[in-house]
Amino acid sequence: MAVEGQIRWGRILIGGLLIELTMFAIVLPLNTISTQTVYYLVPFLAAATGFLFGYWAARPLDSRFVLHGALVAVVASLIYVALNAAMGTTGSVPLLYHLSHGLRLLGGAAGGAFAGNRAMTGPATAPTDK
Repeated sequence: MAVEGQIRWGRILIGGLLIELTMFAIVLPLNTISTQTVYYLVPFLAAATGFLFGYWAARPLDSRFVLHGALVAVVASLIYVALNAAMGTTGSVPLLYHLSHGLRLLGGAAGGAFAGNRAMTGPATAPTDK
C-alpha cells in the first residue's frame, strides 16, 4: 500500500499514457470506417477510459483516490493537447473533442471515487464455517 497522502506520480503518468494509447487504438481503426461515428463515440470513450484508468491508478492507494483519478485524466488531456499542438491541428479539432476533456476528467474522478469506495468497504468475502 502507498504511504497515506502520497501522490503516486508514476501511476498517474502511466495511466494518462494508457488512456491516450487506448483511445488511439480504438479511434484510428474506426475512423477509417466512419468519421461520423467516431465523432460521437469519442466523448463516451473519453469518459470510459478516464474511469477505467482512474480506477487503476487509485486502486492500490490509502487516500486521495479522486485526486489520483482526476490527475490521470488531466495527464491524458495534456498529452492529447501536446500532440495536436505538435501536429499543428489545435484549431481544427472539433468542439465535441474539447468537451470530451471534461467528460474524461469526470470519468477519472469517478474511477478514483469508485476505487476509494471499494477500499473503504473492503473486498467481498465468503462466509466461513468455524
